[in-house]
Formats: sequence, structure tokens, C-alpha cells
Amino acid sequence: MEPNPRNLSGQVQLFARVHRSTTQTIATATNTAVVFDTPLDNLGGMWNPNQGDRVTVPVRGVYSLGGASSWVANAAGIRYQWFRRNGNDLKAFGPQAALPGSAVINDLEAGAKIILEAGEYVELIVHQTSGGNLNLNTSPRFYPLFFVFLETLLG
Repeated sequence: MEPNPRNLSGQVQLFARVHRSTTQTIATATNTAVVFDTPLDNLGGMWNPNQGDRVTVPVRGVYSLGGASSWVANAAGIRYQWFRRNGNDLKAFGPQAALPGSAVINDLEAGAKIILEAGEYVELIVHQTSGGNLNLNTSPRFYPLFFVFLETLLG
């Protein structure tokens, strides 16, 4: 059965907010989609746990994207995050970098507003250059988070 994205007044309600509750290891110098495992909100069924790395939109519209990642402390390299649409980097929104520090947890946030067509998907991508594997932080205050919500329905 298809999810009904309309509320009682007939307005389209689409909102997915997901987080990762377990460790995900990110290899150095590798663009990696964060695989989310826990829905916080999933109005309209845009997030599917069988494809936890993405949110797929069911209707054409203007969507807001938001993402956050937190890395365990490490003194080497730089951390990045950005969005992809259908496997392609969003060119209008460049990577966001955090400076390294041995006792510093690197937290990153990114946001975007884009037009998506029905059936397109978006992902939160991370990258790090420490020279070794690094884990994303998964404590309740710092877990990776991704949200997508429909702002304006387009015909």
C-alpha cells in the first residue's frame, strides 16, 4: 500500500528524519554515504530501511535537506560532508570542512534547498583524510542525522 502524503486538510506532508545509532567506519580518502538505521520521522514513507543510505521523494517539489555528522577525535586530516542527488554531487553546495584536533570531536552540519523530481533520491556523503579509518560518533548528542522535507509541491 502506498503511503498517503496528505494530511486532513489536503496538504502534502512529506518529512523524513533519520539517524545512525551504530558505528560506521569511514575509510580514509573515500566518499562514503552514511547508512542510517533509525527513523525519527518518516511521513510519506520516503526513507526505506532496505536502502538506509538515501531518502527517495515521491512527488516533484522544493525540498529542504539537512545533515549532521560527528567524528571521533583524531589529530590528522580534514573531515567533509555534502549531499548527493541520484549518486551525483550537488555542485551548488560544496564540501564543508572541519579542522582536526587531537582532543576535538569534529561536528559538521550542512543544509540545502533544491527541486527534486518524483523518484529522485538524496544522500548525505562524508569524507575524511586522516590516513586511516575513522568512525562516525554515535553518542546520543552527536549521532549522524539526515532530514528531508517538502516545502513546496510543484505541479
